[in-house]
Amino acid sequence: MSHSQTYIPSQKQTFLFCLIMAIILYIPAIKNGYNLDDNFVAAKDVHAPFGKRLTEIFTTHYIENEGGFTYEYRPLVKLSFLMEEQIFGHKPGLSHFINLLLYAWALSLLHRFLMLYLGEAKRSSVNLTLLLFACMPIHSEVVLSLKNRDILLCFIFCFLAMNQILSDKKPIVKYSLATLFFTGAFLSKLDVVPFIFVAPFVVYTKYNIFSKPVIYSLLLVLFGWLMLLTLKAGLLQTMTTRHLEFYENPLTLQDSITNRFLVAIFSIGYYVTQAFVPISLMSYYGYGTFDYLHFGFYHATGIAVISGSAYLFYKYQKNTVIVFGLFTFYVFLSMYLNIVRLVSGVIADRFTFFLSIGLCLILAEVLTLNGLSFKALRFKYLQGNASLKWGFAGVILIFTIVSLKRTFDWKNKFTLYQADLAKAPDNYKLNTLLATEYAQEAKNNKQITMTQKRDMTLKSYELFKKAQGVYGGDYQTLNNIGYLELYVNLQPDTAIVYLKKSLQINNRFPETYENIAEAYRRTNQLDSSIRYRKLAWIRDTKNENRLLKLYAEYLKYGYTREATWLKAYCNKNKYSEQLKANVNSRVVN
Repeated sequence: MSHSQTYIPSQKQTFLFCLIMAIILYIPAIKNGYNLDDNFVAAKDVHAPFGKRLTEIFTTHYIENEGGFTYEYRPLVKLSFLMEEQIFGHKPGLSHFINLLLYAWALSLLHRFLMLYLGEAKRSSVNLTLLLFACMPIHSEVVLSLKNRDILLCFIFCFLAMNQILSDKKPIVKYSLATLFFTGAFLSKLDVVPFIFVAPFVVYTKYNIFSKPVIYSLLLVLFGWLMLLTLKAGLLQTMTTRHLEFYENPLTLQDSITNRFLVAIFSIGYYVTQAFVPISLMSYYGYGTFDYLHFGFYHATGIAVISGSAYLFYKYQKNTVIVFGLFTFYVFLSMYLNIVRLVSGVIADRFTFFLSIGLCLILAEVLTLNGLSFKALRFKYLQGNASLKWGFAGVILIFTIVSLKRTFDWKNKFTLYQADLAKAPDNYKLNTLLATEYAQEAKNNKQITMTQKRDMTLKSYELFKKAQGVYGGDYQTLNNIGYLELYVNLQPDTAIVYLKKSLQINNRFPETYENIAEAYRRTNQLDSSIRYRKLAWIRDTKNENRLLKLYAEYLKYGYTREATWLKAYCNKNKYSEQLKANVNSRVVN
């Protein structure tokens, strides 16, 4: 077939192209383990009956952390991991491979949508958009983090819905399916919300008339949102709102209209820069990474992007591709500008997954208008003048290399945090994350030597102290320093100081009470030790180890009345038979 002939791939061939791209970029991930926040989706109680676990998925929040905070509702994400584990077992490598397949599917659905919306005349721009979007290193977090399967599923459901809306099926069929898919998107992640604007915009601009389908497309998205709210109200026992800490977003303590707009402009500049010049990609940003509130390079870039957007709209206001690109960029971006609501981390690579569609469309159309052609999804069909053609190919090659590098960074928590701290040494959250990994490795790895354990523990202590120097108001870091002062430096009095500071910030964390109890026990302040041991159990009454430890200390130190009460409480409540037997076998004097 000569290059002048047009090769039009089927949907299966498009998916195959997308799959090949995903494999080239991310296949090393199948050797990766669990990583940052994957504990939110990885199975915790693998021995529980399937029915019980399925019920818990739909009746509990997506995130339930150690601090007692619960938030978000994304049951379909956890359901996907449950079904995966039921069929294949508990294998992180397989989970990464499934994410890779989902990414390929997401790419093919995006391509299908753009072809349905823009038509055959824009095939070259659509193909270039697909290639750019697939290779963008800033998308690596979504593919490589199992927790971020929520974004992949949301994306897939959104474009399944949009493809139904633009299809030639009977209205009752396509609108019913679109409603179902939008509901699936809402049950995966709230990144679907901008489709309240995107769906009507697409229908209106495609058919150039305000008609019933425009209204229907809006109602379909709203119905999906209503289904989410209904399920949450009916199935969740409590409705919660996430509370952000200062280290997650400095605007929590430095909030003002001016600061919000400064952060918004910074975000615009940063996202566009990192989308095309991905030199500072990180798994977590937050406090200590950038100076978001004082004018700098990314603020200037943000202003340049806004100005450039105005120019593009003025010059190409009749170009559907560029107008849609600008529209989707700003609509999807609006969720994460920290203007309407504050977001964890201030910025994040994963926040660009939807909005980068617009960036890719704009660049692809500008390249097409300047003579670059990619009429078929085969690299031999990339045509144009030599500098444009090879320049674009060079960008794709660089993107591929950076994405592969990022894949290896995400191998495990140590490799990820070390790679990212090299870019931002004062990043508060990353310092605490790496410190925690060193502490857990020293505690749990039975195969390392005592010298290695000591070195890891000291490294953990240094990182926690460094984090405290960056920001001293986080209860978990103060608790961890207190723990290390107690068990490593053998300084219980110093430990109590840090631990009580932790309680002043968050008095719901049972581990802190447990550590204070141990510190008082080591200083022979037994009444205080018992009191804090009891407070630890009160804040975590389901924890059988805490109950047993409290009961044992009641017996050991002669708290007969308290021991008798706790024994009776244990026997009449829903604790395991093993715990009850253990408690009943111990004699109250």
